[in-house]
Amino acid sequence: MDIGDKYGKKGYLNKKVKTNSKYEHVQSKLKSGRTVKDVEVISDQLVVKRKFENFKRIKSSTLQKLLNEQSAMTAESIYDLGGDNPDEETKIPDAESVYSIATNASQMSAVTYTTEQLGITSDTKFILLDLREEDEHEKYHIQESINFPAPNISRDKVIPELYRFRNKEDKLIIVYMSDERSGSSAAKKFYEKGYDNIYLLSGGIDEFILNFPELIIAQRREGTQRQEKEEKEDLKHIFCTNPQNPKTPKPQNPSLEPNDCT
Repeated sequence: MDIGDKYGKKGYLNKKVKTNSKYEHVQSKLKSGRTVKDVEVISDQLVVKRKFENFKRIKSSTLQKLLNEQSAMTAESIYDLGGDNPDEETKIPDAESVYSIATNASQMSAVTYTTEQLGITSDTKFILLDLREEDEHEKYHIQESINFPAPNISRDKVIPELYRFRNKEDKLIIVYMSDERSGSSAAKKFYEKGYDNIYLLSGGIDEFILNFPELIIAQRREGTQRQEKEEKEDLKHIFCTNPQNPKTPKPQNPSLEPNDCT
């Protein structure tokens, strides 16, 4: 039979090909890789366990030791720089009060380096960079940290301290953000810009607050006392009335004193 006659038959191209059980598992589509549709959201735990990260991590306890050593070696700490305005900035001794400022804290375990593994000695010098936005840094930050918003990394903006510590032996550039996910991204950008001595604070400032609240500096803002008073009045209105006996006001919130309802 001539090929032309064969393909000229009506409905020949619609003829179904017989299936072979040997190739039933083979799909009709070729997958050459992930598409946008196939991308999965990677959890924080997976992010910190990536083996191809080129930067290192530092524990909150190690940073606390560095800060204490720095304060002991320096005659003047950051709190002495406040001048005649000592009330402008103050330590927050209560971990819960600080944590109320910071939300969505990410507490996770990560591969970190101990003090001995980092090779830290009494002569080691470091800088601590807060990569959050300026307004967040003003609200609260770790003692002696310098505000350097993360977008500056891509813009190739360099402060003198960062230039002086870049890839220097026994010099540490410690960076942190609110949580570990955003911090990992920023630390990776630093490495891509040629910084080999970048150390990411494990857990970010959200975890550091819980462990070492005494090393957190928070700024008192005008109107805070008034806001606290208004909040307390609202609490009195909501919690001071006993539903079972409206004539006998009774505080039902631990933040209120019994006399507050009289």
